[in-house]
Amino acid sequence: MAANDKVFITFYDDESDAFKYSWLRRSTVEPFLDRAPIDALPSPAPGAPITNEDARLLGGMAFMSLVGGRQSLRDRLEIVTATPMDWTPPVPPTMPATPPRPATNPTDGLKAHGNFRHWHIDIMAAQGRDLTLGLSLDSVRTTITFQTATRCSIENFGITNIVGDIAILEDGTQAYDDALVKLSSCKRLHRAMQPNWIVSVSSAVGVNALVECVAISVQP
Repeated sequence: MAANDKVFITFYDDESDAFKYSWLRRSTVEPFLDRAPIDALPSPAPGAPITNEDARLLGGMAFMSLVGGRQSLRDRLEIVTATPMDWTPPVPPTMPATPPRPATNPTDGLKAHGNFRHWHIDIMAAQGRDLTLGLSLDSVRTTITFQTATRCSIENFGITNIVGDIAILEDGTQAYDDALVKLSSCKRLHRAMQPNWIVSVSSAVGVNALVECVAISVQP
Protein backbone atom coordinates (compact mmCIF):
# COMPACT_ATOMS: atom_id res chain seq x y z
CA MET A 1 0.00 0.00 0.00
CA ALA A 2 1.40 3.38 -1.01
CA ALA A 3 1.05 6.30 1.41
CA ASN A 4 -1.09 8.26 -1.06
CA ASP A 5 -3.51 5.42 -1.89
CA LYS A 6 -7.09 6.64 -1.81
CA VAL A 7 -10.44 4.96 -1.17
CA PHE A 8 -13.62 6.08 -2.94
CA ILE A 9 -16.73 5.98 -0.73
CA THR A 10 -20.26 6.65 -1.94
CA PHE A 11 -23.44 6.86 0.14
CA TYR A 12 -27.03 8.08 0.09
CA ASP A 13 -27.90 11.09 2.26
CA ASP A 14 -31.53 10.89 3.42
CA GLU A 15 -31.78 14.54 4.48
CA SER A 16 -30.83 15.95 1.08
CA ASP A 17 -32.17 12.98 -0.92
CA ALA A 18 -28.86 12.89 -2.78
CA PHE A 19 -26.14 10.39 -3.58
CA LYS A 20 -22.78 11.64 -2.35
CA TYR A 21 -19.17 10.52 -2.44
CA SER A 22 -15.85 11.16 -0.75
CA TRP A 23 -12.16 10.34 -1.11
CA LEU A 24 -10.24 9.16 1.95
CA ARG A 25 -6.69 8.12 2.64
CA ARG A 26 -6.70 4.33 2.51
CA SER A 27 -4.70 4.10 5.75
CA THR A 28 -7.61 5.83 7.55
CA VAL A 29 -10.09 3.07 6.74
CA GLU A 30 -7.78 0.08 6.27
CA PRO A 31 -8.40 -1.28 9.81
CA PHE A 32 -12.11 -1.40 8.91
CA LEU A 33 -11.45 -2.92 5.48
CA ASP A 34 -9.37 -5.65 7.12
CA ARG A 35 -12.45 -6.84 9.01
CA ALA A 36 -15.07 -6.24 6.31
CA PRO A 37 -16.24 -8.70 3.65
CA ILE A 38 -14.68 -7.63 0.34
CA ASP A 39 -15.60 -8.92 -3.12
CA ALA A 40 -13.73 -8.38 -6.37
CA LEU A 41 -15.53 -6.35 -9.02
CA PRO A 42 -15.80 -7.66 -12.57
CA SER A 43 -12.81 -5.94 -14.14
CA PRO A 44 -11.27 -5.61 -17.59
CA ALA A 45 -8.42 -7.96 -18.40
CA PRO A 46 -4.97 -6.66 -17.36
CA GLY A 47 -3.93 -3.96 -19.80
CA ALA A 48 -7.32 -3.89 -21.53
CA PRO A 49 -9.16 -0.57 -22.08
CA ILE A 50 -11.65 0.57 -19.44
CA THR A 51 -14.78 1.12 -21.49
CA ASN A 52 -18.17 2.78 -21.09
CA GLU A 53 -19.61 -0.65 -20.36
CA ASP A 54 -17.17 -1.11 -17.46
CA ALA A 55 -18.21 2.30 -16.11
CA ARG A 56 -21.91 1.45 -16.42
CA LEU A 57 -21.34 -1.86 -14.65
CA LEU A 58 -19.52 -0.23 -11.74
CA GLY A 59 -22.07 2.57 -11.45
CA GLY A 60 -24.96 0.12 -11.65
CA MET A 61 -23.50 -2.04 -8.88
CA ALA A 62 -23.03 1.05 -6.71
CA PHE A 63 -26.64 2.15 -7.15
CA MET A 64 -27.99 -1.36 -6.56
CA SER A 65 -25.97 -1.65 -3.35
CA LEU A 66 -27.12 1.71 -2.02
CA VAL A 67 -30.84 1.34 -2.75
CA GLY A 68 -31.15 -2.26 -1.55
CA GLY A 69 -32.26 -1.34 1.96
CA ARG A 70 -34.60 1.49 0.96
CA GLN A 71 -37.95 0.61 -0.56
CA SER A 72 -38.54 4.21 -1.66
CA LEU A 73 -35.37 4.12 -3.77
CA ARG A 74 -36.02 0.63 -5.11
CA ASP A 75 -39.34 1.88 -6.47
CA ARG A 76 -37.41 4.42 -8.54
CA LEU A 77 -35.03 1.89 -10.09
CA GLU A 78 -35.18 1.49 -13.85
CA ILE A 79 -32.08 -0.69 -14.15
CA VAL A 80 -32.38 -3.94 -16.10
CA THR A 81 -30.53 -6.88 -14.52
CA ALA A 82 -29.69 -10.24 -16.06
CA THR A 83 -31.88 -12.01 -13.48
CA PRO A 84 -34.59 -10.70 -11.13
CA MET A 85 -33.21 -9.13 -7.97
CA ASP A 86 -33.70 -10.82 -4.60
CA TRP A 87 -33.87 -8.00 -2.05
CA THR A 88 -33.83 -10.31 0.98
CA PRO A 89 -31.32 -8.73 3.40
CA PRO A 90 -28.17 -10.85 3.78
CA VAL A 91 -27.17 -12.14 7.19
CA PRO A 92 -24.52 -9.71 8.48
CA PRO A 93 -21.16 -11.24 9.40
CA THR A 94 -20.22 -11.53 13.06
CA MET A 95 -17.80 -8.73 13.87
CA PRO A 96 -15.43 -8.82 16.86
CA ALA A 97 -15.88 -6.12 19.46
CA THR A 98 -14.05 -2.87 18.77
CA PRO A 99 -11.17 -2.25 21.20
CA PRO A 100 -12.00 0.87 23.25
CA ARG A 101 -10.07 4.07 22.68
CA PRO A 102 -8.00 5.13 25.69
CA ALA A 103 -9.72 7.84 27.72
CA THR A 104 -6.58 9.98 27.83
CA ASN A 105 -4.29 11.16 25.08
CA PRO A 106 -1.29 8.80 25.01
CA THR A 107 0.92 11.73 24.03
CA ASP A 108 0.59 12.99 27.61
CA GLY A 109 2.37 9.94 29.01
CA LEU A 110 5.25 10.36 26.58
CA LYS A 111 5.60 14.09 27.19
CA ALA A 112 5.56 13.55 30.96
CA HIS A 113 8.86 11.72 30.51
CA GLY A 114 10.31 14.21 28.03
CA ASN A 115 9.59 11.79 25.18
CA PHE A 116 12.16 9.53 26.90
CA ARG A 117 15.14 11.41 25.53
CA HIS A 118 18.40 9.84 26.83
CA TRP A 119 16.55 6.88 28.37
CA HIS A 120 17.95 3.40 27.71
CA ILE A 121 15.83 0.66 26.13
CA ASP A 122 16.99 -2.64 27.58
CA ILE A 123 13.87 -4.79 27.15
CA MET A 124 11.70 -5.44 24.11
CA ALA A 125 9.10 -8.13 24.68
CA ALA A 126 6.02 -9.38 22.83
CA GLN A 127 3.18 -10.89 24.83
CA GLY A 128 -0.06 -11.83 23.14
CA ARG A 129 -1.02 -8.87 20.97
CA ASP A 130 1.11 -6.35 22.85
CA LEU A 131 4.67 -5.12 22.41
CA THR A 132 6.39 -3.74 25.52
CA LEU A 133 9.56 -1.67 25.87
CA GLY A 134 11.44 -1.58 29.17
CA LEU A 135 13.35 1.66 29.76
CA SER A 136 15.67 3.01 32.43
CA LEU A 137 17.27 6.34 33.30
CA ASP A 138 19.76 6.14 36.17
CA SER A 139 17.79 4.30 38.89
CA VAL A 140 14.33 4.99 37.42
CA ARG A 141 12.52 2.32 35.38
CA THR A 142 9.32 2.37 33.35
CA THR A 143 7.60 0.51 30.55
CA ILE A 144 5.74 1.50 27.40
CA THR A 145 3.20 -1.02 26.14
CA PHE A 146 1.87 -0.77 22.60
CA GLN A 147 -1.47 -2.51 22.96
CA THR A 148 -2.68 -4.60 20.00
CA ALA A 149 0.34 -3.84 17.86
CA THR A 150 -0.82 -4.34 14.28
CA ARG A 151 2.44 -3.71 12.42
CA CYS A 152 5.98 -2.83 13.44
CA SER A 153 9.38 -2.19 11.92
CA ILE A 154 12.36 -2.69 14.24
CA GLU A 155 15.96 -2.05 13.24
CA ASN A 156 19.35 -2.13 15.01
CA PHE A 157 18.18 -3.30 18.44
CA GLY A 158 21.38 -3.99 20.33
CA ILE A 159 23.00 -4.14 23.75
CA THR A 160 23.00 -0.33 23.98
CA ASN A 161 19.91 1.60 22.86
CA ILE A 162 19.83 5.27 23.84
CA VAL A 163 16.58 7.01 22.94
CA GLY A 164 16.57 10.26 21.03
CA ASP A 165 12.78 10.59 20.89
CA ILE A 166 9.61 8.52 21.23
CA ALA A 167 6.66 10.31 19.66
CA ILE A 168 3.27 9.73 18.06
CA LEU A 169 3.31 10.71 14.39
CA GLU A 170 0.59 13.07 13.28
CA ASP A 171 -1.60 12.04 10.36
CA GLY A 172 -1.08 14.28 7.35
CA THR A 173 2.60 14.97 8.01
CA GLN A 174 5.46 13.81 5.81
CA ALA A 175 6.80 11.69 8.68
CA TYR A 176 3.43 9.91 8.92
CA ASP A 177 3.33 9.26 5.17
CA ASP A 178 6.91 7.97 5.20
CA ALA A 179 6.03 5.66 8.10
CA LEU A 180 3.05 4.26 6.18
CA VAL A 181 5.28 3.46 3.24
CA LYS A 182 7.74 1.63 5.50
CA LEU A 183 5.01 -0.24 7.40
CA SER A 184 3.28 -1.27 4.17
CA SER A 185 6.08 -3.79 3.61
CA CYS A 186 5.65 -5.28 7.11
CA LYS A 187 3.43 -8.24 7.88
CA ARG A 188 0.19 -7.28 9.63
CA LEU A 189 0.28 -9.00 13.01
CA HIS A 190 -3.25 -8.38 14.26
CA ARG A 191 -6.43 -6.82 12.95
CA ALA A 192 -7.95 -3.76 14.60
CA MET A 193 -11.34 -2.17 14.03
CA GLN A 194 -10.31 1.42 14.69
CA PRO A 195 -7.73 3.80 13.26
CA ASN A 196 -4.33 3.20 14.83
CA TRP A 197 -1.57 5.29 16.31
CA ILE A 198 1.83 5.19 14.68
CA VAL A 199 4.70 5.67 17.14
CA SER A 200 8.25 6.47 16.13
CA VAL A 201 11.13 5.31 18.33
CA SER A 202 14.32 7.03 17.23
CA SER A 203 17.61 6.50 18.98
CA ALA A 204 20.93 8.28 19.13
CA VAL A 205 22.47 4.82 19.50
CA GLY A 206 20.85 1.50 18.68
CA VAL A 207 17.24 0.71 17.92
CA ASN A 208 14.96 2.60 15.56
CA ALA A 209 11.37 1.45 15.32
CA LEU A 210 7.91 2.23 14.02
CA VAL A 211 4.95 0.68 15.84
CA GLU A 212 1.33 0.83 14.70
CA CYS A 213 -1.03 0.06 17.57
CA VAL A 214 -4.50 0.57 19.00
CA ALA A 215 -3.49 2.07 22.37
CA ILE A 216 -0.40 3.13 24.30
CA SER A 217 0.20 2.67 28.01
CA VAL A 218 3.09 4.27 29.93
CA GLN A 219 3.66 2.79 33.37
CA PRO A 220 5.87 4.42 36.04
